[in-house]
Amino acid sequence: MPDPKARRKAVVFVIVVTIIGVLLTYAIGKNPTIIESQIEDGIRAIADKPFDTALAISVFLAPIVTISIYLFFIGIKIANAQRFPIPGTTVIRDTKLLAGSAAIRHARIIQLLTLVVIVLTPMLDPNL
Repeated sequence: MPDPKARRKAVVFVIVVTIIGVLLTYAIGKNPTIIESQIEDGIRAIADKPFDTALAISVFLAPIVTISIYLFFIGIKIANAQRFPIPGTTVIRDTKLLAGSAAIRHARIIQLLTLVVIVLTPMLDPNL
């Protein structure tokens, strides 16, 4: 059964993120020199301190790897339960239940995609 509270949270999150994005776009459009100076400063910093830059980029890429590892383990749970969504999972709308081999195939696809993300993420850092 869909959970109205989860649906409401998701809608509020999307609205808040959209408003923040619109406000940032408006602020940057009003004063583009802020972005230009930040880009110039960033380029100088990358040239001056490559190790610090690699460390900073790694900090930003760490959540991608962390989420991928989490999703990999979700794939294991799906495969073990042979059911998707996993029993006890909160859903925000009616969801088609996959069971048996279809759920296992779904789990393996999730695991494969997360492994691809984990392997490709370091390639986003030009200093590594």
